[in-house]
Amino acid sequence: MHCHEVFEYRDPDQQILVDLSCLCTNCHEVKHYGRATVVGREEEAKEWLQKVNSWNEFEAQEHKLECFLKWHRRNKINWQLDISYLHKFMKDTV
Repeated sequence: MHCHEVFEYRDPDQQILVDLSCLCTNCHEVKHYGRATVVGREEEAKEWLQKVNSWNEFEAQEHKLECFLKWHRRNKINWQLDISYLHKFMKDTV
């Protein structure tokens, strides 16, 4: 199992951690599809994406393109990262 971060993006430049979720290895790889591609696991990620969503190859490709377009737009912004969400976990351990 992997811990996956969930962010909200607010104008003009706020990236806010709003949740953490537990994902299996395959689902986490799909969430980080770009990394899967870089490490040579794109085909496995694509197959898993199709399987869990009951998508054909065209639907998976369309989803991937939408996600990469969103990533390209967001990647142009110098985000101010807000991880104050983690404080609620840290106060119990200090």
